[in-house]
Amino acid sequence: RQRDGSLLQRAEVVGFSRDLALLAPFGELIGLSRETRVIGLGRPLAVPVGPALLGRVLDGLGEPSDGQGA
Repeated sequence: RQRDGSLLQRAEVVGFSRDLALLAPFGELIGLSRETRVIGLGRPLAVPVGPALLGRVLDGLGEPSDGQGA
């Protein structure tokens, strides 16, 4: 949750025009519907990498999804 109590949800922008965005969500989008205002990060998603991630399977957000823990 964010400071104002609203949910922070993540999605990839797969298309947009002047006032519309088409989103591909990373998980369930709770409380979002048509006409919901969204705010972009203003930057691409960044995932830190290093030796601990070699050979691991990550999801679209860069979180481990191979059952080996964080």
